[in-house]
Amino acid sequence: MTEFEISEEFVEQLTANLENPEKLREITADLRAEDMAEILEKRFSGEEKVILFRAMPPEEAAEVAVLVNDELRELFFQEMKPDQTAIIVQEMESDDAADFLGSIPDEDSQSILAHLPVKDSAEVKNLLQYPEESAGGIMQVELIALSESQTCGDAIRLIRSMADEVPELHNVFVTDENGKLSGIVPLHKLILNPKETIIRDVMEEAPLSVDVTADREEVAQIFRKYDLVSLPAVDGEGKLLGRIMHDDVLDVITEESTEDMLKTAGTDEQELESVSWVQAARYRLPWLLSSLVGGVIIAGIISRMGTMLEQVVAIAAFIPIVTGMGGNVSTQSSAIIVRAIVLGKINERNISSHFQKEISVSLAVASFCGSLVGIVAWGLEQNSGLGFVVGISLFCSMFVAALLGTFIPLALKWLKADPVLGGGPLVLTLMDLIGLSIYFSIARLLLKFML
Repeated sequence: MTEFEISEEFVEQLTANLENPEKLREITADLRAEDMAEILEKRFSGEEKVILFRAMPPEEAAEVAVLVNDELRELFFQEMKPDQTAIIVQEMESDDAADFLGSIPDEDSQSILAHLPVKDSAEVKNLLQYPEESAGGIMQVELIALSESQTCGDAIRLIRSMADEVPELHNVFVTDENGKLSGIVPLHKLILNPKETIIRDVMEEAPLSVDVTADREEVAQIFRKYDLVSLPAVDGEGKLLGRIMHDDVLDVITEESTEDMLKTAGTDEQELESVSWVQAARYRLPWLLSSLVGGVIIAGIISRMGTMLEQVVAIAAFIPIVTGMGGNVSTQSSAIIVRAIVLGKINERNISSHFQKEISVSLAVASFCGSLVGIVAWGLEQNSGLGFVVGISLFCSMFVAALLGTFIPLALKWLKADPVLGGGPLVLTLMDLIGLSIYFSIARLLLKFML
């Protein structure tokens, strides 16, 4: 099957049948939920989007509602009655239903829960107790579990009877008489072994699992390291509570990567989902204003050095190099450290070795760049003293920048804050201030003796 492309003919066909829900369902019957979500996000007016969404069968509407952005999802449900919304929520997987109900006001979610079947309502309420950033927040309760004494035939019959409830199945979990996870059986083992084979004889003992209170980034690291498709989630006593699927972890990785990238740019995901330029400007302005304040302070520092710059105008020519290289070095160092932190490669045992490595690299690059720029300054101005001032200033600025770029993310991690903030606009502005201060301080001290 080739990738679906939104054609003008298809859009016109939908537009022409907006008043005919049955025809709309017929036109979109063979369309994947992902493609329908793309159409609704990219085309049509707000009112037309709502008409198309409400024409979908509940199971399709549930899939599409999970895929679209928060703003569009809110538009779809804002005028729906609780019983109508409950019909769609009932078709969602438990983790998606919990995410949706957790994103709306508590009063509204309680009204919807009241219209769900008792079993579904209890499952979703149980999931709502877990923080969004935890393993329990991305866990689903739809799974198949057996006891060690059952047979492969029992497992196959159970799988068939629960095919609608658990459509995506890779592993069957095994629990003891207390409900504690004791093993796991991949689907292919159930198929390849005789029906009378005891589960205990084919299960993989001591399977990987994760506590429901673990951070979801830790879950992503486990999936990445062991190349998993599903992972059981247990409580503190080892009791099986649910499973985490690979697609949910992929969403986590995508969200975290997007969030980290936007943080380094001084914005957030709300701007991506915003359709208003006013809202987008409001998200960006605080970060830009912080950089602007830093720029004003830098301008004040330069103005205070006016006398020195009048005496040696050439010093001003190298200001962009000193500040720019400092910012580049701090960005490189913080990017390396943040990536290592995110991938779980930095811990208490090896943190000193990472720090020492960055110091060594910093000394090497700062020495090379400082020497090179010093020689260039000497050659351009035919003044060895100026060359020495520029070279040693750039060396110090780059070395301090590398130290800060390494230290700040580590300090943020230690303080339980997001280490990604160590590469954001505030830190880059700080590096400009520090680099410029170093440059002028060294210049002021050395120029008295060398020029």
